[in-house]
Amino acid sequence: MRTRLLEDLAGGCVSFGRTAFCSALGALVLAGAAAAEPTTLIDGAGDRAGHELRGARGLALDARGNLYVTGFLSHNVFRIAPDGSVRQIADESGDGAGQALKSPRGIVVDAGGRVFVAAEMSHALFRIDPDGTVKVVAGGTGRLAGQGLRRPTHVALGRGGEVYVCGQVSDNVLRVDPDGSVRTLIDVAGDGVHPLQRPNGLAVDARGNLYVAGAKSRNLFRVSPSGEIAQLVDAKGAGEGAGLEFPDDVATDAAGNVYVSGNNSGNVLRIAPDGSVSQVVGPQDPADAVWLGAPTQILPAPGGGLYVARMGERALYRLEPHGGLRRLLDETAPDGRRRLQMARGLLVAPNGDVYVAGLGTHNVLRLAADSLRPQAATGAAQAKRAASRRQAEIDGQAKRAASRRQAEIDGQAKARSEPKASGDRSPSGSVPVPPVRPPGSARP
Repeated sequence: MRTRLLEDLAGGCVSFGRTAFCSALGALVLAGAAAAEPTTLIDGAGDRAGHELRGARGLALDARGNLYVTGFLSHNVFRIAPDGSVRQIADESGDGAGQALKSPRGIVVDAGGRVFVAAEMSHALFRIDPDGTVKVVAGGTGRLAGQGLRRPTHVALGRGGEVYVCGQVSDNVLRVDPDGSVRTLIDVAGDGVHPLQRPNGLAVDARGNLYVAGAKSRNLFRVSPSGEIAQLVDAKGAGEGAGLEFPDDVATDAAGNVYVSGNNSGNVLRIAPDGSVSQVVGPQDPADAVWLGAPTQILPAPGGGLYVARMGERALYRLEPHGGLRRLLDETAPDGRRRLQMARGLLVAPNGDVYVAGLGTHNVLRLAADSLRPQAATGAAQAKRAASRRQAEIDGQAKRAASRRQAEIDGQAKARSEPKASGDRSPSGSVPVPPVRPPGSARP
């Protein structure tokens, strides 16, 4: 079935405190659309004082312009100040009281400058205070272990300073309020009808609704501020040819749209405010030769468009509002240096700058906003996409007509095969002959 990139992706940007990922997708690229050379903010040498950065993963930005990055493989967290100075603010020793910091991934910063880190293999959510104090606020092996947080990966920051964290193995999402109280918002029971299994993406919209994707259950839930839970989309996705398999990330935009990526279905779905579901990115557009593979993480771009990540790729692309795919970064710099491998962290700052974390290159790059402005499509590209849309409409009409005709044929065949009731005419149209009774037998 032919799929296409839909135009008019709503603009806007999720809260810059939300961790996301980014990676390459590869395909038709707008000519001359590469972004300017990025600035390297940190590399494998870390703070150059003996603390290395290995496996750069989550990114977050505070109100003062400090950038934070988690080292998934080096088990630490760094802060990069606006002047470029780098400092390690947490390491594998964790809270210093026996709770180690293992495999930190998602990270957010609240308005007070408190940093929250989901440490996957510690099964804990850590908080790093401005004075450097590190403590466990959910999960772990201590007194909070009974909350049942297993393999936390994603975190999100709410409007009131509350922090949400999902446990992939515990099949739940916990809410940690500023006063330290912790409660479960959703668990494996989902909405009571549809289960939540392996939550693998979180996002919060401007109204305070929380969105969580179930990778194993192949669905997306919304949890309202009052605690009402509703399933928004399931494995059927947007319909035939646009299902949802292994959703891997969620994002929201300023227009109220919600996006969810399907890793195994190779697509991105959009849920509009009215609840309608559409496929905005498909596995492949034959007309444009765009191969999007298995998108994992997504993030709407300021000014319209969408950043999309594919696991294991080594470049950064942007889907423009008109549908063109623009290459921003690839693995190799013009001088031959390897600058980006396994891009897994993506952050858009309020001024439009984009930060990218390379898990394989152990670095964080910054792209200036001026080099990332949306670009208009050429006349040829617009004509090509228009032709693709027309052909898709023709194909769709033909398929629906064939489906209706087949349904009619099947219905007629079923009617002919159904057994006839007593007293009906035989297939030849003759009246059935009543059975002959033996002489002297009584009438029934």
